[in-house]
Amino acid sequence: MGKYLYGASVQGIQEFIFKTNKLREIVGASEMVKEICEEKFFEVSGGITKPENLILAAAGNIKCLFDEDEKKKLEEVVKLFPKMVMEYAPGITISQAVVKFDGKISEALQDLEMALKIQRNKAAMPLETGYMALNRARRTGGVLYKNIKIKKDVHEDVELSTKRKYDKFNDRDNKNLLFKDLAGEGNFDPKMLSNDMADINVGSNNKWVAVVHADGNGLGNIIQNIGDQLTDSNKFHEFSKAIDNSTKEALQYAFRIVIENDKRCFEESQKKGETKNKDYQYPIRPAVIGGDDVTIIIRADLALDFTKMFLKKFEEISKNNFEVFKLKELDNGLSACAGIAFVKESYPLHYALHLAEELCKDAKKMVKKEDLPKLGNDGSQMPRSSLAFFKVQDSYVESLEQMKKRIKYASASTIDYDYGPYLINKCESRENIPHIGELEAKLDVLKDQQTEKSKGVSKLRHLVSETFKSKDTSKFMYERMKTVNDKFIEALKLPENIFDERQKDQKGNTIPVKSILLDLIQIHSFK
Repeated sequence: MGKYLYGASVQGIQEFIFKTNKLREIVGASEMVKEICEEKFFEVSGGITKPENLILAAAGNIKCLFDEDEKKKLEEVVKLFPKMVMEYAPGITISQAVVKFDGKISEALQDLEMALKIQRNKAAMPLETGYMALNRARRTGGVLYKNIKIKKDVHEDVELSTKRKYDKFNDRDNKNLLFKDLAGEGNFDPKMLSNDMADINVGSNNKWVAVVHADGNGLGNIIQNIGDQLTDSNKFHEFSKAIDNSTKEALQYAFRIVIENDKRCFEESQKKGETKNKDYQYPIRPAVIGGDDVTIIIRADLALDFTKMFLKKFEEISKNNFEVFKLKELDNGLSACAGIAFVKESYPLHYALHLAEELCKDAKKMVKKEDLPKLGNDGSQMPRSSLAFFKVQDSYVESLEQMKKRIKYASASTIDYDYGPYLINKCESRENIPHIGELEAKLDVLKDQQTEKSKGVSKLRHLVSETFKSKDTSKFMYERMKTVNDKFIEALKLPENIFDERQKDQKGNTIPVKSILLDLIQIHSFK
């Protein structure tokens, strides 16, 4: 007897969540997206008869098996689910497809993905039609729906989707479900949640925030390889649940280590009278948590530590959670890559998210290189975990490659400051590959220099700036620092060849020297 493989992909999630920089709207939109996959689908389908038939329902993606005798139920889902979603969350559309199969599910999954790609290219008719005579919401440009209370003594004319986001934000019954995934049930105080972008930086000396996007490595290939085995043993749903649990447990570990430590530091400063703020507010808000996908907004100085902790723990926890399946392909667990976009809190967050996603792809591209050893020593094809970051210091909106070329390449000195991405764990057989331990060791050196009268950090910042203007002047400054700040330069373990004559490639182009200095200075500036 054949089966039907149903797939649905929620389109426009990021645009829906990050349409504005209002944190209350972002939080409400995030909760709505979570509810679409975890509740709305089941309302339409009338519940899943067999739990093992649910393959995936997270982060805007749904895949579910329907038996032959459930064809009418499937037809109702296909008919009603898109309408329900578009009415519930105006601005979001659903692409869906169905594949009938009686062979291997791995082949059916490939066919489903192809069908979904075709459906995504078809334009969806929005439920709201903005005729010229209709009034508009001034801030978002949508069709005006209602004047609502945003917060105390603040009212605004808003469109329908904004109204729904605020309704969800103020919904006491379902509020903070996403934060529970981040911190764990009962492990946070709802009164300490940040509700405005300015709250993220309460207690900080700067106005920088980070948008972090993390995504698992090679999950599609794993499912192609073991999908049939999981289906035959009715464990596909358990596998999806194991991935989801691994993500949440790793996030909760990072929350305990990084955020709770920040809270303790705040309380100590409060006792010493070093801060004017009376109440602590969590410097983090999750936007997407589902499957192996994570998107969060976090205070800039905590972003690197939090992301590192999450990625490292995700490997460990997924490896433990996959032991029950007893499959060779899962022996090393899952790894993940992340991108961190450092921006001012007023910077458009949808641009920051796009940059974080591009950085994540950049990190994935590096770890998938054939000459970089994979996880484990058993011929595993699982790439290593890594992260990449970028600090946006102007208002230009360009591709990542263009920004790197403009900001990280010192043509005057032929120095390339695009040093990363960084491996989370050092690759012993390839010590020349940048890793997070190398960055942290050098950051500790800079931290120790903060109290020194020689002002080594300030001189280093000046040196980097000068390399963009003149090679001779920067070389003189470097030699001078090696004399005056000899212990500092020695501790940094900078390469001796940074100002030597450059080699040329086969085409006669000068090969630039890679340097970690700009990354060091930028991360140090947040501390």
